[in-house]
Amino acid sequence: MMITKTKCAGRKFKFPYECPCDHYGTLPHDGRMWCAKHHPPTINAKREEKHRKWLLGYDAKVAQRERDDADTRERDRKAACFDEMLSALKAALPFLPSHTRAVDQVVIAIARAEEVK
Repeated sequence: MMITKTKCAGRKFKFPYECPCDHYGTLPHDGRMWCAKHHPPTINAKREEKHRKWLLGYDAKVAQRERDDADTRERDRKAACFDEMLSALKAALPFLPSHTRAVDQVVIAIARAEEVK
């Protein structure tokens, strides 16, 4: 009794057209034999694994972008208060006791803030 081997049911692309796969089918699926390269469940499992890895990377990028956006919003919020804080420091300066280290630090902070502005 001679055992016949069946060819893979898959197709391969050979420029400029498609042709049948050259390998023998070793894995059954839907009543047909497939080689390991064209076996539909294997292909789908690899595709899902690749998509899962991509999705993890994409989620990490989205999370990083959200953190960056939150940092930007916080920086903008602080920048909006900058002028008010500077004018409040200038207004409070005459009421602070003179020649103390705290007053000297406030004067230095006001000078630096005006340079940045």
